[in-house]
Amino acid sequence: MDPQTEETSNSIYEMRQAEEVQALQFIQVIQERIDWMESQGMNQWNDEEYLDIYSEEYFRAQARAGHLFFLMKAGNVMGVAALLEEDDRWEDGSREYFYVHHLATRTGAPGAGTAFLELIADYAGKCGKKGVRLDCQLGNEPLNCFYERNGYVTVGEPFTEGIYKGIRKVREL
Repeated sequence: MDPQTEETSNSIYEMRQAEEVQALQFIQVIQERIDWMESQGMNQWNDEEYLDIYSEEYFRAQARAGHLFFLMKAGNVMGVAALLEEDDRWEDGSREYFYVHHLATRTGAPGAGTAFLELIADYAGKCGKKGVRLDCQLGNEPLNCFYERNGYVTVGEPFTEGIYKGIRKVREL
């Protein structure tokens, strides 16, 4: 992938594909966000043993498949995300969208999440996708509001997968 750049808040962010050897760095950002959610009393990944479900080997395999991306600023990792071309949580099975998973940014990096979502949307458009889809925990109002502020709308009914109760969101391009 050619690096995508987005200028926000007088800072340059770029989206870069992660390599297999960077899987632990990817996991570290997720763990940082899980710890932060716990400290804020938010439920998303912190109540479902997330990193037991998604192991280091899982992330290594996702990197080998070209699905993992970093949000970079001045050579530093500011966020992580996986972009998949299919997702069983969406009944239509469409490959016309990117499905965002494992989206997390470093704590203390205001604007990084919004910048990352913009870069993902730009990349999706350049790849000929109709939009970007994701899901989040039902009842996680701060996260749901964040996605809505960034152009995502709720579609369909809530769903349950194990102990996870989620809602689907989409941003059409």
